[in-house]
Amino acid sequence: MKKIIELLIQGSPKQAFKDLWAASFSLTLGGLISSIMTGLDAIYLSHLSPNALNAITISSPYIGIVMSISAGLGTAISNSISRSTKSHHLRKELFASMTLTSIAMVVIGFLSYYSVEFIINSVGLHEDKSLKPILPYFEDYWYYLIPGQLLLVMFTVLLQILVAFGDTKINLILFKVCCINIILNPIFIFGLKFGCKGAALSTDLAYLFGVTFCLFNSKKYLRFKKIKYSSLTLPAIYRQTKTAIVVFVGMGIWSVYGVLFNGLAASQGAAVLFAIGIYDQIQSFFATLTRGICGGFLVVFNKTLSERLYSNYVPIFVCSIVVVQFIFLIGWAVSLFFPNYFKSAYGINESVLSIELATFLKFGAWLLFISGIPRISQIGFLSLDKSWLFALNSFVMIILGYCISFFLTDIISFNAIPVGQVSAHIICDIVFVPSFIFLLVKRIKKDSVSYIHR
Repeated sequence: MKKIIELLIQGSPKQAFKDLWAASFSLTLGGLISSIMTGLDAIYLSHLSPNALNAITISSPYIGIVMSISAGLGTAISNSISRSTKSHHLRKELFASMTLTSIAMVVIGFLSYYSVEFIINSVGLHEDKSLKPILPYFEDYWYYLIPGQLLLVMFTVLLQILVAFGDTKINLILFKVCCINIILNPIFIFGLKFGCKGAALSTDLAYLFGVTFCLFNSKKYLRFKKIKYSSLTLPAIYRQTKTAIVVFVGMGIWSVYGVLFNGLAASQGAAVLFAIGIYDQIQSFFATLTRGICGGFLVVFNKTLSERLYSNYVPIFVCSIVVVQFIFLIGWAVSLFFPNYFKSAYGINESVLSIELATFLKFGAWLLFISGIPRISQIGFLSLDKSWLFALNSFVMIILGYCISFFLTDIISFNAIPVGQVSAHIICDIVFVPSFIFLLVKRIKKDSVSYIHR
């Protein structure tokens, strides 16, 4: 700890914050816009029918898997471009990225279409009478959203290519996509009375315009005639696949988390599923905001590690924690002190729903409160070549949280879900955060010795 404090004083926190801001602003803005789009869908559909919101709740973990694949591909190409110094190296990395993206889109399209029965059975929509009314809403939303899932993958990859090249029009593209979705949502859902289909179609069209804008702006970077296969392409595909899989596992495992807890909530009835749906929307909103900071931290920290500027390791780490924790503290305050805002926003009048939602918000607030340091520490494992710890952290937290919730269900009913999540988070924080700090200090000592002997 003494070494950490010394390096924080010696380094340049101000410069670390500037570097972090430059690397993460666009990604954070993208996360904000994505959160707004999803949140508006949820709010509009909750006023249409509680069953419509439940349809989104059931779909969300599986959409999260697609987002995780997109994030993995985007991170892989971004890292590859930032490390490419020669034009022919850059072309092979772009070829590898386009190849992986095409394969991913085919696989996602196939699985999305043929996984409907699996999703329905996972929450028992056919079996439980209180859940059966959700089925038509879910099918409408899911089938119409499949094109949007494919467009999301392409949009994310193209956006990350623009980010890696330092394109200045990214923020404008994101703003346009958000505006299109905001305008189309109420028109399709209420004006044309498409309901869940309208929410899905507005998302599809927003991402379609997003891909078009990105392609138009990336013409100078993506000269497809020059992006050809070469003997150097296979190693590039391997490297990008490895990075994409690690990021996907680390993020996608949280979608498994959503599937497990949705099943647990659905077993207690549609009302609990509705409450956990709103709870997940709020948690996801703030978590998505921090993904941009985490991505920026990964880029800046990797660059600093490659240059062995060991005096900047701690300032970058601490600045990232401060920013992420600040975002989570806003979420903590809003969830804890303004629960009535969410009740009115989602049109909740029933007393039973109010009690359940208030419980979820209270525990969710404390979950956000303790999430800052562990989130950055977990991402840091990737930079220190300990990707297995990155995945293990997520895996242990999910399994532990589900087991605690499952065994407490008969004792404290629906309260078991947030109690299990918070308990698992605290236990994992006690184990994994000190592990990262130990590895960071070890790396600092190693790089400081190498720097002295240059």
